[in-house]
Amino acid sequence: MRRGLRRSTLVWSILGILGFLVLPWYALPDGLFGLGWPARMLTERDLAPAVLQAVKFGRPWLLADYDPVQKFRRLGCSCRASC
Repeated sequence: MRRGLRRSTLVWSILGILGFLVLPWYALPDGLFGLGWPARMLTERDLAPAVLQAVKFGRPWLLADYDPVQKFRRLGCSCRASC
């Protein structure tokens, strides 16, 4: 039971990090399935993901508690301890 819970925690953490890196920070009027936003997400402020919002568009508070290396190390150590 614990192994399954840790595996699902790892999967959801990875999905959250991918969302933080790839998906737009603000809601899209046409939704995610609209085809126009991926081409414009690097240049338009409202279409950029959180990381780009912080680095390129001057919103550093979005990175205040984001350290992916630390999070993966923590997850790796907890998974190794239970295996």
